[in-house]
Amino acid sequence: MSKNGRRMPIRMATVDLNGDYDGWNFTARVGLKMGEYTALMDFVDRGDASLRDNLNEMKKILVRQLVSWNFVDEDGNGLPADEVGIDALPLDLLSLCFTSLMGVIGKAPLASAAS
Repeated sequence: MSKNGRRMPIRMATVDLNGDYDGWNFTARVGLKMGEYTALMDFVDRGDASLRDNLNEMKKILVRQLVSWNFVDEDGNGLPADEVGIDALPLDLLSLCFTSLMGVIGKAPLASAAS
């Protein structure tokens, strides 16, 4: 704990997937620091990157933000919520996770400001 008893809050969200992945969900950090947010926007805005560069950047962002998930492999065994688990995902699931995460990042916090 800090000297003054305060710490920066960490905003997280649980994202429920649907379609082929109905019942699957993941929890991620969604309150990005300004430097992380501008780096993310640089990635989103650039249009000249190769597919490999884009996939690697998506993976790095997910690894950094991911807290937990209920994902399993083809045999029903749990996948770790880390780089190894992300490498085991099919491309459509990776893309769905990234797009879903982007949909919740940057939304206004739920708590209202003190008056």
